[in-house]
Amino acid sequence: MKVLYTILASIAFSLTAIAQEHFFVISPKLVYEKPNSKSLEKGVLLRGAKVDVLNNHKDKWYEVTLDNGTKGFITKDYLGDALFGQDEYISSPAPIIDIDDYYGSPHLFITKSKVAVYKEPTKESTTIGKLFNGTPIALTYYPFEQNEWVNIGSFKDESHAFVEQYTLGKRPVFKELVKKYNQSEFYEDKLKFSNEMLELSWQNSLEDQKTALEYAIKTAKIKKDINSEKYYSTLLKYVEGALNPVKVEDAESFFKVDQTGFVLNGVLEPIKGFTKSDIEITLGKRIKLLSFYNECTAEEGDIYRLYTLGTVGFNDSQRTTKIYELDITDKTAFRFHKYLFTSKTSMEGFVNVTKGYLSYYDFENNIFKVQTEMGGYDFYFTNNKLVKVVFYYYC
Repeated sequence: MKVLYTILASIAFSLTAIAQEHFFVISPKLVYEKPNSKSLEKGVLLRGAKVDVLNNHKDKWYEVTLDNGTKGFITKDYLGDALFGQDEYISSPAPIIDIDDYYGSPHLFITKSKVAVYKEPTKESTTIGKLFNGTPIALTYYPFEQNEWVNIGSFKDESHAFVEQYTLGKRPVFKELVKKYNQSEFYEDKLKFSNEMLELSWQNSLEDQKTALEYAIKTAKIKKDINSEKYYSTLLKYVEGALNPVKVEDAESFFKVDQTGFVLNGVLEPIKGFTKSDIEITLGKRIKLLSFYNECTAEEGDIYRLYTLGTVGFNDSQRTTKIYELDITDKTAFRFHKYLFTSKTSMEGFVNVTKGYLSYYDFENNIFKVQTEMGGYDFYFTNNKLVKVVFYYYC
C-alpha cells in the first residue's frame, strides 16, 4: 500500500507540476487548434508572451491557455524561462507591428471610434471604458478570427481588459480620413469620419487637431446642431492658442522660480521647497510613501509621498522638497508670472494668459501642456475649471 501511495503521490505531483508550468515565448509562434501543424491556425503568440501549460501532449506539443481565455496547441521550440538580449527570434508576422514611432514592442492600433473595453472576453461582461481611434495597443497574443477577443493588459483599475479583434489594425492615416469625409454623401458617414478624425488628431499634431475641429464644426452645421458647433468652436480657439508658441529660449522663462510655480496658502514654492509642516497642513493626510515616481525626476536620496491633494518629492540629505502634482483648491494655486491660476480659473481665461506658451491641447481630456527643453507642466480642467497641475522633467 505504501508503494501505491507513493506512486499516486508522484503522479499527482507530476500533474500539478505540468498544470503550473509556464514559459515565455522567445520568438513568435503559431497557435493551432489541434497538436498538428495542418490543423486550423488560431492565432500567433508574440515575443514576450507568457503561456501556461495545460498538458504535455506528445513529443513536440504543449496544450496551453491563452491570455484571452481560450486554449490551443503550440510546438515546444522557442520557449524559455526568461528573455535575453542575445535571443534569436524572427519579426512578428503581419499585421503585427514590432516597433515604430508610437510603441516599442509588438502592437496594433485601435481603428474605430470609441471602442468599448470589456472586463472579460464576452459582451455579457461589464464595459469598463472606451479606447479612441489611433490608440496603440500592446499585444502578446493575436487571434486570427475577427470575432475573437484580444487581451490588452491592464486598463484603469483592472489587471486585464479585452477588445474585439476586428477593432485593431494598422494606424489610421489622418489625410485618408479627410479624403473619405469629403467623398461621403450622407450625414451619418460624415459624422463617423469626423469623429474618427477628432480622436486620431488628439494623438497627432496641433495642425491635425485644428483641421479635425473645423470638420466637426462643419458637420454640426449640417444638422444645425448649435450646441456642438459652439463647443467645437471653443475648442478650436484653444487649439489655435497653442499653434504659435514662443521660442524655446523664451519659454524657459516659464520655469523661473521667482515668477512661476506652485502656490500654497498664497506663498510661491521657494527654491528649496516648502517645509514638511507646511506641506502636511495644506495637502492633507499622507496616503502612502511612493517607492518610485518618475525616473526623469529622481535624484539620489529622493523619496516621494502621496498626499490627499498632491505628490511631493523629499530629499533629506539636501533638505529640499519639490511638488510634482497639486490639486487646485481654495488653499492651493499656480502662479504664472504676475497671474494666479486658482480653482476659479476657466479654460478661456487660462488660454488668454498663456497663449503663445502653450505647446499642446488634449481636447479629449481638457489638458493644456506647456513644454520647454527641460520639461513642462500639464494643466487639467474639469467642468471648465482648473483642478490639477502636474510638473515633470524630460529624461
